[in-house]
This record gives sequence, structure tokens and C-alpha cells, in this order.
Amino acid sequence: MKKIYAFLFASAMAFAANAQVLVAFTVDMSDQTVSPNGVHLAGNFNDPNYDGSVINSDYAQWSPNSIALQDLGNGIYGVELNLLPAQYQFKFINGNDWPGEEQVPDLCRENGTTNRYFWVSEESSYDVCFGGCVACGDKAVLLQVDMSLVDLDGDGITGEAYDPNTETGDIHPDGVHVAGDFPGSGWTSFVPLQDNDGNGIWTVVLNVGDITGMEYKFINGPDFNFPNENISGACGPGNGNRSLSTSEMNTIQQIYCYNACDFCVQPSQITFNVDMNNSCADVSEGINLMGTVTNWGAGEPMSDDDGDGIYTLTLPLQPGNYAYKFRIGGGGWEGFPGDRSLTVEAGADQTLPNVCFGSADPCGAFYAPADVTFRVNPGDNVVPQGHILWVMGDFTGWQGGALEMTEGPDGVWEKTITEFCPQQGFYKFVIGLDNLNTATDWLEETADFSSIGGCGVDNGTFSDNRNFVRTSDEAIELCYTFDECSSCLINVEENEAVSNLSIFPVPANDVVNVRFNNLNAQTVVINLVNNVGQVVRNINLGTVTGVSNVELDVNNLTAGVYAVQISNGNTSVVRQIVVQ
Repeated sequence: MKKIYAFLFASAMAFAANAQVLVAFTVDMSDQTVSPNGVHLAGNFNDPNYDGSVINSDYAQWSPNSIALQDLGNGIYGVELNLLPAQYQFKFINGNDWPGEEQVPDLCRENGTTNRYFWVSEESSYDVCFGGCVACGDKAVLLQVDMSLVDLDGDGITGEAYDPNTETGDIHPDGVHVAGDFPGSGWTSFVPLQDNDGNGIWTVVLNVGDITGMEYKFINGPDFNFPNENISGACGPGNGNRSLSTSEMNTIQQIYCYNACDFCVQPSQITFNVDMNNSCADVSEGINLMGTVTNWGAGEPMSDDDGDGIYTLTLPLQPGNYAYKFRIGGGGWEGFPGDRSLTVEAGADQTLPNVCFGSADPCGAFYAPADVTFRVNPGDNVVPQGHILWVMGDFTGWQGGALEMTEGPDGVWEKTITEFCPQQGFYKFVIGLDNLNTATDWLEETADFSSIGGCGVDNGTFSDNRNFVRTSDEAIELCYTFDECSSCLINVEENEAVSNLSIFPVPANDVVNVRFNNLNAQTVVINLVNNVGQVVRNINLGTVTGVSNVELDVNNLTAGVYAVQISNGNTSVVRQIVVQ
């Protein structure tokens, strides 16, 4: 078995609540070609709860190049961090940018993410193979048991955590353990499992070396003096134990109910549907369903047997809350803000409605490709010598494909994408030396665009992305000041015909006011368009001259981003709003 070398701690540290503890992270790179930029560690070390509360100010949040690992020899790289007790998500990076990030196996991912996870409570170490769950060349086993039907205290309420005040409950105060004939146990050592999210499912990842099979059982306590399983079903050899074969290692098995060979609750059949008819991407690699519904990973392939452009997949899911997204082939993630959500109830099959790829709504009109011009004024931000402005988005693959902009004589930077096909886009502007997203030369917009002016979409705990929707086959221009929703043009009218445009309030709940000055006597039409191109409100104002204020009823509209399009026969102005 290949050994992972850990750091030797200089001195022991007594653990106290809210005190930092020393954690050693080591990774075996012996089966990798190490980047000349070294090996790095990226994670949520700065703000593990994603709530804006910085608890480890010495470390950047998800920076791919700020935490460098030392070469310890024999292909082992390591770093020691002082961290406050919390659960952390992280990845190792072969290099100093995201293209070098490891692909974490499903077995050791944090639920709902593609990241590793580790609970820090005391001085400890985390040692793995790059892209693996255990030491290089060894097999990993993920053991999971559902304790939700255990009624140890006989009060008729199952799955209760132990209450130290009343000394009642169904789960032993020392938690659930496993023993077996695998390395590290030998039926005499008892390995603890964890239920960190309190969902009643206890888990542990084991390094079982190169064994060809194993027997084991779960114990509701720290040793055989406490209740343990006596399995009689098909998941064991018939002697009261469970068993795993070689083919079942390095894979995720069904989550069995404690002391049973079946689910605690039978799964519901859930059918997912996504409409790809408005997608401009090459779908020849297929469409995959990703998320906690599939343990993320490679996802599950969907099918379009009748060729109508709508892909479908039916999965058996246990009751609970899930997150998911659709992806084209191996990397074409939809730009839907955040993750889609799903609640599954026991015994309730569901067929989810058809949604357009990247949208919460059905597909609307499809507009032919047209030029899209991005313009940005740096505003109060100084562009250092040698640095430039970049535009990145879901249409560039974000940082790695960011597009270089050109500075105009008015100080406004510009980039035109010809024949832009997607019906909408999520994007940001960046000031940087290059598109490597390094800590010293990469200033990314961080404004909450959904709340400061409605030019973007709420991105949960992360800063908002800008958003635009194409409402016709015509070319469009997106013109903003860096980190603001205001125009990139200072004291310049919108165009020759429609000026002094203001839209408020943003975000909106019931009514949106559209105020503008139409300089010439022309017919003015206002359309409110959703993010798949459907006109949901249409007002023909007839011939209008001068200042007008128009109220748009947005009550009962689905929450999301909409485009307000004002046309006067000669020109058209488009602005984004957010409806809550």
C-alpha cells in the first residue's frame, strides 16, 4: 500500500472553542505531471458558511493560486493551515488556475458540490492522492447507513438524536460506528461515521487497500456492547454481516436502512425534462442531468427518443430536497443562476414541466444570431499599466475564455461578438493583465447587480452576474460602468430619439414605472420580454412627444430577469429589470 506522508507537528495544541487549530493538507502527485507553477490548494477557508463572515482572514476564498503547497519529496506536496473549527470545502490544483483543478470522485465529495470536504475540530491531517479519495493505488469504499427508522428508546418516534439532558434518543451519544474484516478494523477497531448535515444518513470513506472483498456491519454505538446489525437479506453472506465485492468498491452503493437490505422509504419516480430547441450549442455529445440527484459527478445522460428537442430522464429518488442543473456533454453548463431545486415527498411521483435550457420557463421565440457589443467604462477604477478590460461569461467558459476588450478614445472599452447565437447571457467585466485569474492582476466585478439597478441576477451567497436577454434578431449594445448598473456613457443621451430613460423600482414586485423623453412625434411601443423571448406585456402608446411615464403591471409574473424594450420606429432601447 502506498504511504501518504503527513507533516510532523512542531508542538501539541490544546483545543478550545473558537481557537484556531493546525491542519496539515498533503496530496500525492506521483501519478501526475506537476505543473511548473506548482501545486495549490483552493477552498472556502476565508468564509466557510458563505455568509460574508470572515473567520480565517489569512486565506483567500476559492483562490486557485494563493495557497501554495511545498514539495516534500517522493511526489508528496503539503501545506499547514491554521483554521477555526468549521466544515470546509476545497480542491487541489495542479498549477495555479482552475483548468488544473482535480476532478474529485463522487465518493468523497461534499453533498451537492464537486468539492472535497473536511470537518476541522482539532489538530488533524488530510492526506489523499490527487483526484482520489484515498492513497494512490488503493481502493476507496463509501459506507452509508440510514438511521431514520431506529427507535432505540421505544417512544414511537424514530431517528431521534441523543439528548444529554434527558438521556433519551435513538442514536448513541458517541454516534454510529462500523467494524469488519477490512484494514483498520479487523473486527476489533470501530470506525466512526458522521452525520454532519443531520439528515439521518451516516457516512464514512474507508481506505481498504487492495482487498478483493469485505464483510462489515454497523453498530449504534462505539463497540459490540451496543446494538448492532444482524443482516439476513441479500446484501450479506447470510451470517448476519453485510458484504461488498471488488466491483462495488470505488462506487456509490444504495443507502441501506439500518439492519435491512432495502431503503427505509421507497423512492419516488421523478421525471426531468429540458427543452434544447433554443440552444445554440452542439448537443451531439448529449445532455446530462447533474446535481445532488445524481451525486454530481458525470451526471446521468438524458434521452430524446422522438427527436423533438426535449430531453428526458426518470430517476428514483428518496424523500428530501435536491439541487440540479442541466449540462451539454462534458462541460456546457446552463447559465441558470444558482441551482434548480426540487422537493421529493414519500410516495409522490412527479413529472417536472418542460423548461428551456438555462431558464425556469418554457422556450419562447428563437431569434437568429446577431452582433452583441459589450462596452464598459472603468469609472473610478484605475487600469494599471499593461492591464486591460476583459468580458467573461457563460458564453466564454468564464475566466479561461475571457475576451480581450479594446479601449476607445472616450476611455470606454469595447468588444463585439459577431453572430452571437444564445438567447441570453450571464457575464461580468474584469480588469486584468491576462485571463489567468491570478490574485495580483485580476479585479473582477463584485456588485450585487440585481439590487443596485436590476442589470443582473441574484447569485445567492456569491456576487451577482450581469444578465442580458435578446428580444429580436437585431444587434444589441450593452453599455455599463464597471461595478455599476449605470450607463458607460457619462452625460450622454441614450440615443437621438429616446432620452432620460429611467426604470423604477428595481427590483419590482407589482408595478414598474418606465419614464422617458421622446424627442420627436413618433409611435412608441413598450414590450416586456421574459428570459426566453416571450413578450409578456405589450403597450402601444400611439404617437408620443415629450416626457412620458408608463406603468407596467408585473404582478403575478414569475420571479426573474425581464427585458424592457422601448421602440419608436427608428430606434430601440433595451434595459433589464428584476421581478421578485
